[in-house]
Amino acid sequence: MNGGFCVFGLGSVGMLLSLFLHKGSNKPVIGVVRRWEQARAIAEARGVRVRGLVEGFAPVIPIVFSDDPRVRCKFAIVATKAYDAPRAVGAAVRVASEGVLVAGNGFGGLEEAYKHGAEAAGIVVEYGVTRLNDVEAEVRGLGRLVLGGYRGRGVNVARAVGEILQRGGARVSIVEDVEPWRWLKASINASLNPLAALLGRENGVVLEVGEAWEVASRAAREVGLIAKALGINLPEDPVEALKRVADATRGNISSTLQDLRSCRKTEVEEINGYIVRAAGRASVSAPTVETLYLLLKSLERVVLESCGGSSRPGT
Repeated sequence: MNGGFCVFGLGSVGMLLSLFLHKGSNKPVIGVVRRWEQARAIAEARGVRVRGLVEGFAPVIPIVFSDDPRVRCKFAIVATKAYDAPRAVGAAVRVASEGVLVAGNGFGGLEEAYKHGAEAAGIVVEYGVTRLNDVEAEVRGLGRLVLGGYRGRGVNVARAVGEILQRGGARVSIVEDVEPWRWLKASINASLNPLAALLGRENGVVLEVGEAWEVASRAAREVGLIAKALGINLPEDPVEALKRVADATRGNISSTLQDLRSCRKTEVEEINGYIVRAAGRASVSAPTVETLYLLLKSLERVVLESCGGSSRPGT
């Protein structure tokens, strides 16, 4: 089974990227998922559909996550949950002939690709997109895709795939070093996502409730200070970026809240937890980020226990 693109993880981001890749290449995408139920649903629908501010259908050939030796592609895009990314990257490296791109939230996936010696790049997704079901996602906030190399490598991979995504209708920016953009996205994910999830509301709640904005902006500012201490210069003020994204995705339900409502594990360990540990290494105080981390970990535990003690697998 050969293809131009393999997309590991067909959640909301995976579906959106599949649409852009199909439209830019005029070829079906090989979709690698974890659940047989989703594979069957995609096979019956013959692909996935994106609705809302971006519309379209992408033909997808679904397979269940495996090391199937028949699967080959030029580029593999990993769009799984952050906690699944290291394993997915290991499989992606084996099937991709020209490069691997990691598009998930949090940290760990891109680092894993470099441990394998892969030619790899990062994708920072600024679109606000919500998963509706196993074959549909809805775009509720327009943004862009920032693609870039990492630690001096992968820029050519970012350029090659970025051109196809742009041809497919995506708003794309190519950067030499994606790390500042990853940390800028982390400043938003570590503040907006947990707070909206704790309040059980759409992203706009942080702009509508004064106390919520105070907490969120403090957290974003702390992440900016940690990045600076690590020698990373963010491309935008993190508080201004938080305000911009929260406004653009007012009606969007954060991935964190979607996970909790679906009895799934969240990515808080790979986002807030990672940042708290990085703060410790950099000797920087991050009390707001750490408090949100502890509160969300507590909520996650309570929710998963109420769901029967185990989370549903992701896509």
